[in-house]
Amino acid sequence: MLSIYNYTDYKKFIKSYVSAASPVRGVMKNLAKAANCHPSYLTQALNTKVQITPDHALGIAESMNLSDAERDYFLLMVDYGRSSRPALRTLFEKKMKELKTKQEKIGERLQRESLQDAENLARYYSSWQLSAIHILTSIPEFQKTEKIAEKLNISVEQCAQHLRELESTGLVVNEKGLWKYSGKQMHVPENSYLVNLHHNNWRQQATLNSQLMSSENLHFTGVYAISKDDYQILKDILLKAIENINKKATASG
Repeated sequence: MLSIYNYTDYKKFIKSYVSAASPVRGVMKNLAKAANCHPSYLTQALNTKVQITPDHALGIAESMNLSDAERDYFLLMVDYGRSSRPALRTLFEKKMKELKTKQEKIGERLQRESLQDAENLARYYSSWQLSAIHILTSIPEFQKTEKIAEKLNISVEQCAQHLRELESTGLVVNEKGLWKYSGKQMHVPENSYLVNLHHNNWRQQATLNSQLMSSENLHFTGVYAISKDDYQILKDILLKAIENINKKATASG
């Protein structure tokens, strides 16, 4: 998996991109065309002290279909490579680190809004039941209090109370006796004290689920020793997987 954030040298990134492309043939030609320069010039730039221009870089970034954040990072790499003053290089390096750190935050990648009311946030993450009920209301089969209560094995009274709490925060709406998902999603920042609470709530449910020994369930625990370079690669794979899962699940029926 090729992650732009593992690079500070744009030339190495382009070379890795070309090597990973399938088929490799014609990739350099396409990048040069996007950069509006001759292929021989781009080849020379990648293998000598010659530098591409910001205009070249923007065309290449568009040809690679980089995201907005990846494009900005790529342009910073080019600025960093073109700079000769130590102070300026330090500035560009700092900006690259800031972009990389920002993209490693799951909330940034998923682009979820958070409730600003501290009391509502604390209540939502205090129990696995609230988030479970919230998500269940997105399924037509589970938009009645009794059905939700039965699914989660909780009392109807407790379920009704949770639904009213979710309604007060705008996370669910009641339409003609049916509780429906409003479309809002939740994400708590990683520096919040609620993060560990939320993780623990659902990991306890996962542990209980693993004890059912059902062939339909998937559980895996692995302990590894890996190099620092591979750690970053695996972290990028997991971040991308979370992002892809979120997109697929959000668009799912």
